[in-house]
Amino acid sequence: MKTLLLILGGVIAILGILLYYVIADSLIVFCFYKWFIIPFFTVPDISFKMAIAIALVLSLFHSSTNIKSEYKDNSWWYLLHPWVLLLCGWLVKIIFI
Repeated sequence: MKTLLLILGGVIAILGILLYYVIADSLIVFCFYKWFIIPFFTVPDISFKMAIAIALVLSLFHSSTNIKSEYKDNSWWYLLHPWVLLLCGWLVKIIFI
């Protein structure tokens, strides 16, 4: 019984982590699209569902094997990376656009 609960807890934890990254990446795609694509090109607006699909497609081209060795030991960097990227994009939007 304990083994089954551990396996179930592990599966739920992995699904939670995956959901976190999908939502974080989708939010970045959604915001960057509104901040940088729509003002410069005549394209229609996208919904958050479309941003999720775009983020999932873009994640196919992302390789995690190119991460520097000093970041591999810091698991906090994996959690903060999407928000640092969003902050940098927001600063670019505020300063240059």
